[in-house]
Amino acid sequence: MSIPISQGDNPDLQNISPELKAIGDKIGGVLFNLGYGDVMQLTSGYRDPEHNREVGGVEGSKHTTGEALDIYLGDLSP
Repeated sequence: MSIPISQGDNPDLQNISPELKAIGDKIGGVLFNLGYGDVMQLTSGYRDPEHNREVGGVEGSKHTTGEALDIYLGDLSP
């Protein structure tokens, strides 16, 4: 199962590591199977250095090497 992508941010998932993409898919699948539906959204993936600076990312961010994902879990209740 693939996890939903935030419509507003359009994260670059083409340039993230395959291992990281697989981990994100597994987390999204677990949440879905627990009955939370499509609550997890990817909000950021790979960022080129210029875009990383524009969004306030730190120099040397793992986003610039495709080794980071930002996720939003929505409104999860206990």
